[in-house]
Amino acid sequence: MKKIITLLLVLLPVFCMGQSKEDKQEAMVKEAVESGNVYVHVEQVLPLSMRMKDVSTDSYAFRLKGGKLTCYLPYFGASHTAMIGTDDTGIKAEAVPVKIQKEFNAKKNCWRMAFGFTSDNLHEHISCKVQIFVNGQTYIQMQSEGRDSIQYQGTVEEEKEK
Repeated sequence: MKKIITLLLVLLPVFCMGQSKEDKQEAMVKEAVESGNVYVHVEQVLPLSMRMKDVSTDSYAFRLKGGKLTCYLPYFGASHTAMIGTDDTGIKAEAVPVKIQKEFNAKKNCWRMAFGFTSDNLHEHISCKVQIFVNGQTYIQMQSEGRDSIQYQGTVEEEKEK
């Protein structure tokens, strides 16, 4: 009887620990990607031929929900066409339907998604490639027809209710 009680006392902390923080994050990321409801908080911007810029505001985000893209992302870089009548050069989309091609790369342990859309503010076609690692680290590359490409880095998070 003493052996059983001793064994239980030794094993009890192991059973009480549950999932680690990393396991919970991986499960959250996997569920988000597979359900198609991905929210990425953008933290850094990597313009082509420029230095990386940290983005300190919470307003820059990338969201895929129900096959629709909503994003508000800054743009820094060169434009190859004139942007007449606007100072708003960021990349904006509000519930734009997209057809997502998605695959899991087991070698790199990440999901890759690709799709195209038309921005709301400048009405230009943008090709988008997204790479989401199981730890939540995300790279988003946007390629426009009239501007240099730009890349964003961020983290998959659970979307906060407003």
